Amino acid sequence: TPLYSSAASDVYKRQVIDTERIFAYRALRIGRGDITPMAGFEQNDYVLTANSAALNLDDIIAFEADGAYSKIHLLGGKLITTSKNLKYFEEVLPKETSFFRSHRTWIVNTAHLTFLNKTDLSITLAKGTVKAKMSRARIRNFEHIIQQ
Repeated sequence: TPLYSSAASDVYKRQVIDTERIFAYRALRIGRGDITPMAGFEQNDYVLTANSAALNLDDIIAFEADGAYSKIHLLGGKLITTSKNLKYFEEVLPKETSFFRSHRTWIVNTAHLTFLNKTDLSITLAKGTVKAKMSRARIRNFEHIIQQ
């Protein structure tokens, strides 16, 4: 499942606005009794033409909270800043993925786990390219997940 992002503007908001415009147009036609057949609507086609990029979930190392924004750490050292908070990503990420909320400021991809340091409560990811925080209260759950 791809995850959409955009540095210049928020794709999700544009997608909602596009959808609202299309439904408003359809409601207008129905309200006026227009019986002409209406074309189908595939919302993902609008995202593809937007100023955005589809991200492969396997390429995402971690999400890091940064105030009202989030940073998405990607393989290859690429970093994307988005106006979405971590709660948004927790809701849109598929439930059956390797992502884990390790701290109030981090969601990590356990597929990129290199090392868990219980002493300084940190997680090293992607061979040392990203170092995330680990909540003491979540260590046991994290260990259980990575042992599966």
